[in-house]
Amino acid sequence: MENAAASGQFEVKIGDFSLQLALEVDSGRILVLFGPSGAGKSTALRTMAGLVRPEAGWITIAGHTVYSDGSGPGGQSIWVPPHRRSLGYVTQENHVFPHLTVSQNIGYGLKDRKSSAARHRVGALIDALHLDGLAERRAWQLSGGQQQRTALARALAPEPALLLLDEPFASLDMELRRELGAELRNTIRRLSVPAILVTHSREEALGLGDTVQIIDDGKTVAVGQPLSMLEQPGQGRVARLVGVENLLEMEVVERLPQDGTMVCAAGGGSLETPLADGLAVGDAVTVGIRASDIILASGPLPQSSARNTWSGVVTDVQMRPPGYQVTLECEGIQLRCHITGASLEAMNIQAGMALWAIFKASSCFFVEQFDRFGRIDVTSIIGEREPRNYPTDSHEEQPDMPGYKGILFDMDGVLVDSEPLFHKAVNMMVERCGAAPITEEENNRYLLGSTVEETWVRVKELRSIPQSPRELLAGYNEVVKEVLRTDLTRGRVFAS
Repeated sequence: MENAAASGQFEVKIGDFSLQLALEVDSGRILVLFGPSGAGKSTALRTMAGLVRPEAGWITIAGHTVYSDGSGPGGQSIWVPPHRRSLGYVTQENHVFPHLTVSQNIGYGLKDRKSSAARHRVGALIDALHLDGLAERRAWQLSGGQQQRTALARALAPEPALLLLDEPFASLDMELRRELGAELRNTIRRLSVPAILVTHSREEALGLGDTVQIIDDGKTVAVGQPLSMLEQPGQGRVARLVGVENLLEMEVVERLPQDGTMVCAAGGGSLETPLADGLAVGDAVTVGIRASDIILASGPLPQSSARNTWSGVVTDVQMRPPGYQVTLECEGIQLRCHITGASLEAMNIQAGMALWAIFKASSCFFVEQFDRFGRIDVTSIIGEREPRNYPTDSHEEQPDMPGYKGILFDMDGVLVDSEPLFHKAVNMMVERCGAAPITEEENNRYLLGSTVEETWVRVKELRSIPQSPRELLAGYNEVVKEVLRTDLTRGRVFAS
């Protein structure tokens, strides 16, 4: 985070809600905060702006610390008020001043509004945001899109060190949102301003974001490129948060390496998916399919490159702007598909109608459903010792394993959870990456109760580790096995 144009790591508490977040954004780039209502996205913006004071942490903007709790280097507490943070802030309610003209609104934040430099700056933004011919109009004479362009220009006029955007296009129609979004992205890149955008719109996040940070219940769930995060997310919780409509529990029944595919089955149906390393015949998998990747037809297509064709019966039709969601019952599997209103009308689709769902193998992707330890089979690690008569919830400290209290197993002997083991394994992996160990305080604040996916996203943020969360996870799973071999083989949990 050291070289980012703006960054922060902070904890905010509002009533019973707690926000624990780390974020960063570079100049000319847009970081999208994406997640459900109440996740803490707008609170994160308000915290960066100085409208909410954190309980702990730090925030830097353009190389200057604007907030610090005093725990960092130097031990100095810092609080810079909002009006001194060099910010631009645009919300859904544009707050254009009704008594001022467009040009007066845009120039409002400039120090010397009557100078030639100020007039030139206002004129440049009027051109950049297509407000030509509107300079002398007042707010009531503008359309919604023109008012929002004015608000954006006003926020950019003082050349802010950071632009904060809280669903700025939410009240606009789809066509205008796309148009304004393109203008905003081009302007941010041209002016090299870092921006943080809050949105509920997947299309907006894909079209505008350079990085997407998915937030739920006040914590980061995942961070990455927009396409990997929103189109074919590989994590179960992320897939649900970004609205993957079809998550099918299936089993691998055949691998076809010559075709680069494999066959998965559930109920009475099977489908072809891309070939995945590390999956063998008999493995249980979760297959994700976007509703928009499925074609509906009145019968099987005679010739098609699509490898999957399922017959089904329509059980439900619901409006899902900008189209409709059609649910098919296919051999015991509910399959949700998305079509336009014109297609719905042309095909006269209604409940009880027989249809065919057609989709490519490349439209299918695998979603990993991890628990804390990636479902590590203890029996396979112990080898010569079979774990028998172990408790499913061992809350008593084991005599040969001091400190290992609360080791949880499921009924198949698969390790589920152990907080001391978790902390030890995390720090072994962190140290192998050349970083400082996670302190007990950091563990309790940022990692306690996290899933394995969330853990490595946060550890990467806390220690600026160059490896990706997926690379860290792979190494971490091996570390956990090492710890199990050395620490758990002599415990009463495995009594013969």
